[in-house]
Amino acid sequence: MKHAAIAGRKAALQRRMRIMMRRTMTAWLVILASACGSVHAQTLTARLNKLLDDWKEKNAPGMAAMLVQNGRIEYRRVFGFADL
Repeated sequence: MKHAAIAGRKAALQRRMRIMMRRTMTAWLVILASACGSVHAQTLTARLNKLLDDWKEKNAPGMAAMLVQNGRIEYRRVFGFADL
């Protein structure tokens, strides 16, 4: 019983760490993408998709990314589950 409780706490901690990492990566993605203002839209979309594909996991917590430039939505993508 004691080992199951420890394993459960460890799994919960790992999930929280993944969520924190995703949020951190999303923030960096927005910063980096906004610095690439001169990049053609299709090239930017392809590069952002490639970057986010590394964070996409089956049955994982949800994630959303959006790039707004000069008041216009240039890029938006969501995946994962909203509620596990």
